[in-house]
Amino acid sequence: MNDSCKDFLYPVETKFSAADPDPLREMERHSLARLRFVACHKLPGLEKHLEGTALLALEIAKHLGLSEREKENLWYAASLHDIGKIGIDPLILTKEGSLSHEEFREIQAHTTYGEMILSGVDGEIYRCCADVALSHHEQWDGKGYPHGLSGEQISLLSRIVAVADAYDCMTEGRPYQVAQTNESADVELERCTGTQFDPELAELFRTKIRPV
Repeated sequence: MNDSCKDFLYPVETKFSAADPDPLREMERHSLARLRFVACHKLPGLEKHLEGTALLALEIAKHLGLSEREKENLWYAASLHDIGKIGIDPLILTKEGSLSHEEFREIQAHTTYGEMILSGVDGEIYRCCADVALSHHEQWDGKGYPHGLSGEQISLLSRIVAVADAYDCMTEGRPYQVAQTNESADVELERCTGTQFDPELAELFRTKIRPV
């Protein structure tokens, strides 16, 4: 790996690379890191959310006992889950106050945009990233988007990212939503357990990860 490649990788990604320097996975790592860099450069504030979500998702993975390879797939998927927002009008993404129905529908399209961006490479990490980009807003009860999947129809990685993403969004806030306290976000997470979120993962997060 040359120095220019290293500049795009987070420390945890450098560790994954050192532990499994498979050439094909190295190509995926470097190209995905560059895609993320471009997206974050275009959308200020996106990098903080992507990294925050990925860190929380990785903590869930550790408690679930996932393999190192699964953890890496999850990390990259979580750190790129909102890449499709580069296809959304920035004025909508940064709008303060309530979104109109049409604006919310446009924001929902970031899932399909993300899947389109990430599905062009037939590699394991890319496949996981494309799946999570598409499905991280699906809900346990089938009322999510874009396809209304439910329960274990939704991949485990997408269900993990859904919890981590929601918690990071609630506690960091959005232009249209004031940041909540950890306690308030915890209450909301509990309220949506079994409807929006996988009950096992939400309970794990609330009892094992959030208190820390």
